[in-house]
Amino acid sequence: MADIKFKKGIYFNSTYYHATKIFLDDANTVAAGAYHLLGCRAGWNLSLTTRVKLNVYAGIDNLFNETYSLGNDINAAAGRYYNAAPKRNYYAGISFQWNKPSVK
Repeated sequence: MADIKFKKGIYFNSTYYHATKIFLDDANTVAAGAYHLLGCRAGWNLSLTTRVKLNVYAGIDNLFNETYSLGNDINAAAGRYYNAAPKRNYYAGISFQWNKPSVK
């Protein structure tokens, strides 16, 4: 995991995850392969006033476009060990924050 913050509110975040091969049944006859996941996000935090903040961002998940299971079911019935996971995908968003003044 790496987080970089620059002046004027610009930032970059990345996360990396590695999973090794895992056996999916007690007899060790079925295995899920190893995989690497990398996600990156870049954005800009902007303070419009002392109480209003804006965050504009965009990112990529599964940058390596890996095929993997989002969760393995050990000893699953009828060989249904895997749960589908998305390939490379993109997102963008805007976050708006308004802080009420403190009550005294």
